[in-house]
Amino acid sequence: MGSLPVSLPPLLGSLRSSATMDQRGVHDSLMPLSFDWGVPAGGQEEVWGQAAAEGKGCGERLWGAVRAAAAEMWAFARKDPRKPVFAAKVATALAFTTLLVFLREPSDIASHSIWAILTVVVVFEFSIGATLSKGMNRGLGTVTAGGLALAVAELATQMGKYNMVFLIISIFIVAFGATLTKLHPKMKPYEYGLRVFLLTFCIVTVSGYKAGKFTSMAISRFVLIAVGAAISLSLGFAIWEPPHGPYKMMKYPWRSYTKVSGALRHCSFAVMALHGCILSEIQAPAESRKVFSAELHRVGQEGAKVLRELGNKVKTMTKLSSSSILAEVHLATEELQKKIDEKSYLLVNKDRWEARRQHEETEQTADAADAADNENRDGGTTTPFSILEQRTTQTASLRTLSSADYIQDQCASALSLATFASLLIEFVARLQNLVDAFEELSEKANFKDPVEEPAAINRETYWVFRICKLLLLNR
Repeated sequence: MGSLPVSLPPLLGSLRSSATMDQRGVHDSLMPLSFDWGVPAGGQEEVWGQAAAEGKGCGERLWGAVRAAAAEMWAFARKDPRKPVFAAKVATALAFTTLLVFLREPSDIASHSIWAILTVVVVFEFSIGATLSKGMNRGLGTVTAGGLALAVAELATQMGKYNMVFLIISIFIVAFGATLTKLHPKMKPYEYGLRVFLLTFCIVTVSGYKAGKFTSMAISRFVLIAVGAAISLSLGFAIWEPPHGPYKMMKYPWRSYTKVSGALRHCSFAVMALHGCILSEIQAPAESRKVFSAELHRVGQEGAKVLRELGNKVKTMTKLSSSSILAEVHLATEELQKKIDEKSYLLVNKDRWEARRQHEETEQTADAADAADNENRDGGTTTPFSILEQRTTQTASLRTLSSADYIQDQCASALSLATFASLLIEFVARLQNLVDAFEELSEKANFKDPVEEPAAINRETYWVFRICKLLLLNR
């Protein structure tokens, strides 16, 4: 059988083409929507199921990421409790500062309260020292910029129609000078203050020109910055902190920490003085230093041991195991004092003082001879022998003077060793104040009791113990 001829598609625009398109339109309108998207008519449920599964998986991944971030932040907060406490302080400071927004009077303070909020956000730092530094820089920059802006505004009012040109030129000059000053290496600590100065000057100048209230704007800005800085500083004190960390108490023992730091600072002053003695140009002779070297080294080593042990106790928040922490350093100091008493003639040499006394007697003799020569000169009896004697006396006095300077240098070099020894003894005396301050801190801060380490058993005791054990087993 022959195949039927394939009908050709109708020509566009013909009657057959129009009829075919009408039939297709009716047929397509009856087809389901899934046919248009290339999806079989029976697979809609599968598509919606896949979409729901993908959405559920995306939600689970998002929830897992949120849980992981929360767990990481919780571990971070537990590792260093100071961080969440600081965050709570910043939030509290902002909450208190936001109360200024709801004030009705005075209107200037309420309308510019955003400056107090910005001050808290910018100034509040993790440490109270950095907060104080930024607050001082911001306050000083605001005061100077406000005063300069008021002066420029007063001059601008005298310019008449050229006041706008004068303000633009003033802003250019002030911005150029402040930026150039900020780039100087010595002004690096005051960079933030210069930024605030430039910002305040531009804001007060431009806003005051539009509103015509230079003075009120400058005063309100300064007052609000002072309020924000005061709130930040007041919340930065440790006495307001809630119980946290290892203290578990309402009153943070920051005063005791201050006492410990003050006592340690006094000890550091003595150490700096000792360092100055070591670097001094006048030094004691080597033989004198060798006599006291062993005692001086022992005192220094024992004092360093005390400082290291106290530092470790503060770090671990542990009380002292015994009150005899200064026993060794006191014993070393007593030995040094005994050695000084025995060898005191090396520190202040009697022969050198005797030479000094002879020099003074020689000077008195020379003065008496000069007085006699003056009397002879006044009497007109001048002989060649008297002139020669006068020159000889002057030469001897010069030699005596040079030898006296040498003797004085020798005495100073001997006294430098005595100064070093006395400063070292003073350092040991100041250690007692440091230990007392630490004991007070350990009681107020509830430091944990020290763990007693088991005593080491020596070899002889070990064998005695083994023999006794064997005898008991044989029985």
